[in-house]
Amino acid sequence: AFRAWILQIARHKIIDGIRRFRSRSGRPPGDVGPSQSSVIDEETPSVCLSLAEDARILISAVNELPSIVREIVTLRYAQNLTFEQIGAQLQLPVSTCRRHWLKGCEDLKKRLGNLLP
Repeated sequence: AFRAWILQIARHKIIDGIRRFRSRSGRPPGDVGPSQSSVIDEETPSVCLSLAEDARILISAVNELPSIVREIVTLRYAQNLTFEQIGAQLQLPVSTCRRHWLKGCEDLKKRLGNLLP
């Protein structure tokens, strides 16, 4: 589940990049041109390698977080739990869960600054 979450994030980053490119080139976001197929739907080797590399970097960055922060970030995104559910599961106050989650997001943003838009 965690790997799928990482790959989904990487896929969305690629989609956002394509949208930014199209907006700069003057094309509407949904227009791929008459003779082109959708880049998003194609699983080219370079796209797969890029996704795998981004996933590896993201997994490494998450693994470098302190254990409680890593666990909260993982529960929040990989299992899609609310802060209330995380607090109940870890026996922590909701405010503490939010604080650790924010710290984790800030740490990941610093570590992954070149990958984030």
